[in-house]
Order: sequence, then structure tokens, then C-alpha cells
Amino acid sequence: MTDYTSGRSEFERGEDQFAQGAQDSLKSAKSAIDAGVGKVGEFAHHAAEKVGELAHDASGKVGSFAQQATEKLSATADYLRNKKMADMKADFESLVKRYPTQALVGALAIGFLAARAMRRD
Repeated sequence: MTDYTSGRSEFERGEDQFAQGAQDSLKSAKSAIDAGVGKVGEFAHHAAEKVGELAHDASGKVGSFAQQATEKLSATADYLRNKKMADMKADFESLVKRYPTQALVGALAIGFLAARAMRRD
């Protein structure tokens, strides 16, 4: 007579190991994404500093525009450095719910650009 219980328990152990491996991979991916977003935030901060230096040297409308760009880049850098991916996802979902038409148009534009970029390669 065949012992099905030992085969089943081996399957369950394999299933548990797979689930644990998947969870570990997901945690690693989230950490890598958070680290990447932090690097983008640092880059945006440095860009804001450079634009701020240019704004200080410029005058008139160009200086005003550069100052506004500096403020926006700095705010973006702070957002990227201080938020986790889950927070950004929630913010994104909130924006999509608040502005569904603009979100749809943006998604179509991104899809179009991505398709063109893939076709060229």
C-alpha cells in the first residue's frame, strides 16, 4: 500500500519553502527599489543645487524660472528621500482617483512612448 501522507507532507514543505523564498525575494526587491528611489532623490537634490547656483547668477525672468525649478526639484528630492514605496503607491492611487481623465491620458502617452522606444530597438 502506498503512503500518501509522506508525499503530501513533502509537498507541503516544498510549498512552504517556495513561499518563504518568494517573500524573501519580494523583500529584497522592495529594499532595492527603495534604495534606487533614494539615489534618484539624491540626484534630484544635486540638480536642485546646481539650478539654484544658476538662478543666483541669472537675473530677471530666467532667474525667477530657475528659482522655481530649484524649489520644485528640491521638493521632489525631499519627497523621494523621505517616502517609502508603499507611501508613494498610496499617493499615486490618490492622484489617479482625484484626476482619472488626466491619469488615463498620461498612461496612454507613456504606453505610446514605451511602444515607440521598443520598436526602435
